[in-house]
Amino acid sequence: MAYEASEIMTAAALQYTNKELDEASVDLSKLRMLMIDAREKIKSGKSKVVFGDAATEKGFLSAMDETNIKMLSDLAVG
Repeated sequence: MAYEASEIMTAAALQYTNKELDEASVDLSKLRMLMIDAREKIKSGKSKVVFGDAATEKGFLSAMDETNIKMLSDLAVG
């Protein structure tokens, strides 16, 4: 299965208020922290993001790489 990064990044962004997203959008380090926090929420089960199965969840979580500028861009768009 191909993972559409914009889908998981949109799902990740939906966990936050507009204010939180606006604050994260002001610099790259804050956007990175948002991605790390979103990934940890999903991993811990504290998120309302639902995946079809464990393999799909693992694939999407691996795409949430805060060191990858493309993924950060997708998060910002999402």
